[in-house]
Amino acid sequence: MEVEHFKYKNLYEDLVVEWSNLLPSCKRCNIAKGVHDVGVDLIVNPYDIDPRQHLTFRLYQFRGKDKIGNTTVEALDLNNSDRLVFRRFEVGEQVFSSVRIAAERLEAYKESSTGIRKNKLLNIVETILNECQPEAIYAATTATVALNDEEFLYIIDQLQKLNLWEDYLETKLHAAKAVAFP
Repeated sequence: MEVEHFKYKNLYEDLVVEWSNLLPSCKRCNIAKGVHDVGVDLIVNPYDIDPRQHLTFRLYQFRGKDKIGNTTVEALDLNNSDRLVFRRFEVGEQVFSSVRIAAERLEAYKESSTGIRKNKLLNIVETILNECQPEAIYAATTATVALNDEEFLYIIDQLQKLNLWEDYLETKLHAAKAVAFP
């Protein structure tokens, strides 16, 4: 991570040490943004604007809903295939793999409701939800993939119907929904 000057430091010298102008950024996004003047051509500042207001997520790529979204995607090179889209795809594949394991464990639990099977099932669901938490790396990608996956939603529904859904899982699900793109 680097400290990014949201408003470019050479153009907005009076904001160089202004706290609200300093954002965490990966090196590549910081380089991609370069000298883009956000005072002239707005992009999403995630501390001021919920990115979901201007961006959608489809096939591991961000799409702008409007001019600000389109400019954000372009200025930050958010759909760079090698460094971002392929990595998001890998994360998505891991989510699908974990969901398949959860589905298998759900079926095993339904066949024989042992404590061990219950724990294994709840553990994998918790693991998936942990990867969807705001502090987790690739949280938005993981949450978007998981919460738009019919099989994962079915598992959650079944856990609720079987009275296995715990408050801590609900808390994690709620936090995941806050970072997922529809």
